[in-house]
Amino acid sequence: STGSATSIEQYLDRLARDRALSITQKKDCLQTLTIVLKNLADPAKGGADVKYRTLKLDNPKLQSRLFVSACIQELLVQVVGFSMEPQEGSPGVLIMTDPPTESVQRDLISNQLLPAIAKTQTQLAVSTASNIPVVAEENLSEKQKARRLLQQRQEEEKLKAIKARKHTKAQIAADKRVRMEDENWKPGVAAAADKTGTGLLTFRDRHGE
Repeated sequence: STGSATSIEQYLDRLARDRALSITQKKDCLQTLTIVLKNLADPAKGGADVKYRTLKLDNPKLQSRLFVSACIQELLVQVVGFSMEPQEGSPGVLIMTDPPTESVQRDLISNQLLPAIAKTQTQLAVSTASNIPVVAEENLSEKQKARRLLQQRQEEEKLKAIKARKHTKAQIAADKRVRMEDENWKPGVAAAADKTGTGLLTFRDRHGE
């Protein structure tokens, strides 16, 4: 079974947009999905041992880190080629009975799925840093893309301003310590004087007595 890049991104977009999940859950899910797919694409693992092609739905680790959204199970069945196998007394397992073909390993997993997951991970990272909702780039109009770009720039400027303020505060604190500890301390050039080339003159300096 193979899937188009569009359908792959639609599944991943559903995960990214899922408001019931935290950013951490989404990141953990994508990270675990990446490991599962890399194991499948490895001839020494997925190509040789069925355990790498078997995902137990009641496995606590997989429940909390992979099967957090129905779209991931759908992706594994509809796109990757797993099939659901019922088991008595448990929700069952997702299994790929036969080793994946070279085409699935290379064309689907390495060339389509893994790059699409990496792209979604990048979008989540940007969203976390700037509180911008995650929306697949392909689904945005030109106006929405421009708005997103503007938001990102504004957030970057805001972060720069915060950094600059912290730096100024640290400089003031450092100067204060030096003044208290060094008897021979003399004030440096004021910022305004540095820009204009002249010091700040008082009324008396400018107009006399």
